[in-house]
Amino acid sequence: MISCCDDPKELKRWEEVNRKFGKIIDRALDTDLLEWRGEEGEEISYAPEGKKPYTGAVKVMHENGRIWILTEFKEGKEDGLDIGWREDGTEEYSMTYKSGKRVD
Repeated sequence: MISCCDDPKELKRWEEVNRKFGKIIDRALDTDLLEWRGEEGEEISYAPEGKKPYTGAVKVMHENGRIWILTEFKEGKEDGLDIGWREDGTEEYSMTYKSGKRVD
């Protein structure tokens, strides 16, 4: 659950983020835990001490503890939604990846 603030508009934005993405955020691996292996520009992500490329969600948090970036990975590459939020809960960007390449 995303904790929030006193501003009703900001609270409403964060409640919506939590409603849509809360379960994924809770299960997502912190990006600092990923291990990147391979040649520069061709790196593949692995879970800590993982033998197989990572599949699942990855998150980056704002210093205030709220979600900043949420990215889906498949077989070690960005694959699916990549979305970012500002500290006030407004969406900063949203894009889609397939096998590590941006498709929108």
